[in-house]
Amino acid sequence: MRYFCTFFDHRYLPKGLALYQSLILHCSHPFQLSILCLDRPCHQTLSQLNLPFIQLIELSELEQADPALLRTKTERTLAEYYFTCKACLPAYLFEQQSHIDFLTYLDADLFFFSSLDPIYQATADYSVAITGHRFSPANQSLEVFGLYNAGWMAFRRDTQGLACLRWWRERCIEWCYDRVEGQRFADQKYINLWPALFQGVLALPHKGTNLAPWNIDNYQITRRDNQLWVDEQPLIFYHFTSLKEDENGQLSIHLSAQQFIQGQLKPALHWMFEHYIHILKQTKQLIAPLLPQVSLSYSVRGQPIPAHTAQPEFHVSALNNPQPASPTISKSPTQQPSPNPSIQQSSPHQNRTGLETLIAQMEATLLPHPPQNSTQKNPNSPIPQTPQLTSLATNNPRRQVSLLIVQPEIIDLINQQHTVEALQSLETQIRSQPTHAAAHNDLGILSFQIPTAREKALQHLEQAAHLQPQQLVFQRNLAYGYRMLKRLNEALQIFSKLAAQQPQQVEWLINCAELCQALAQPEQAQDFWQKAAQLDPKIKAT
Repeated sequence: MRYFCTFFDHRYLPKGLALYQSLILHCSHPFQLSILCLDRPCHQTLSQLNLPFIQLIELSELEQADPALLRTKTERTLAEYYFTCKACLPAYLFEQQSHIDFLTYLDADLFFFSSLDPIYQATADYSVAITGHRFSPANQSLEVFGLYNAGWMAFRRDTQGLACLRWWRERCIEWCYDRVEGQRFADQKYINLWPALFQGVLALPHKGTNLAPWNIDNYQITRRDNQLWVDEQPLIFYHFTSLKEDENGQLSIHLSAQQFIQGQLKPALHWMFEHYIHILKQTKQLIAPLLPQVSLSYSVRGQPIPAHTAQPEFHVSALNNPQPASPTISKSPTQQPSPNPSIQQSSPHQNRTGLETLIAQMEATLLPHPPQNSTQKNPNSPIPQTPQLTSLATNNPRRQVSLLIVQPEIIDLINQQHTVEALQSLETQIRSQPTHAAAHNDLGILSFQIPTAREKALQHLEQAAHLQPQQLVFQRNLAYGYRMLKRLNEALQIFSKLAAQQPQQVEWLINCAELCQALAQPEQAQDFWQKAAQLDPKIKAT
């Protein structure tokens, strides 16, 4: 199991979800991503999306567990308070979850482009891992902000790892301001001292880790074999810092002139930014029905912390209402009208992509056929325009789940309403590469939407899970496929294994409880319900 944590507010939701998608695609092991939601709209939106492998933490939970953090709130700006939270979050997770052995913090604007395995191989014998800024000659003046970047770091649950984390948290509680003052800058410059103060600290040597605007000039970036390369090493993750949206909806990338040829971005970088921006736009569309005011342009730098009694003026539409959707986007749960006239005049189902329609139905009753409001290229086609998330029944009419299509090129085809082309592409992939697990997974999910093809679809899901048994996403998709086809014992077997691997994941426990009930195993069902209720107080252990 691999453990990650990050934090963001509603302003960074699209970037945070893009990070999550990249982990789904490139983390080869089961994982848990703990997200500290820095404001209420962020927590409400993620709660309603109910995505797998994610644990949500409200800011008030962290503040209650760490009173020293809360005391700093009155003397720091919003950004400075967020910086302070960064050191407190992993300390909180180590204290609350004793099963975490190695925890990696990720800034929300990171994005993975290839396997994380080289990182885990390099850090196997270390207590702490960090990444240097590796400033290019043109950016050497930025060293005043620190030799190392606070956007990625990892701690092991051992004497040195916990001591380093404890020291960092204490320093950030003492002083964490958005200015350079001697050997201090925010939460970041403290990292300069870690290699001298603690044993077992590794600065990752891999060129493909934490590539960013401040160091990209050091390397030759190329793309070959559908992989980005940093000199001779694969790009593992890029730090998309300062990527902001202007008033015309264009995103600025902030690169030096060295990365352009005759005014045009170099081909490999053009593909990298185009790919990331495309995913950002997808995720922004995904949450737009829930949080219409989401924007990539706003910065909290220099902003004061809102008064505790003042609530942010953001409206999160409720998806868990069993009644037909209202044409008004409203606050949950009071159902008050939105102040935006353009929102009030249009139905939430109008002009939606298939993705938005599916997300809007996540807590609604499932239908065994494509949603009537899905946007389809051919209205007579039996194949729904299923984007990145697709729906399956779970034998529970109150609950709907989302299965993940993992290949970006297939997601692109579906979002362009080219589902038939996506199916043909997947079939071609499997003919030429019979052991292509992701292709089997994606073809299985798409084919599952055709009632007469579900047995064949299940075979593809089984093949994906067989080819990559460590890939938790494929196991999860297969388990839900078994549920859909009433093969409950096989579904229970997988969900039980998932629950053993991820005992803090409520989704697995609920499925085990429901399946035990359906299989007339009341004592086992009660046990799973009790475990789920301990993790989520809203669940009744009945």
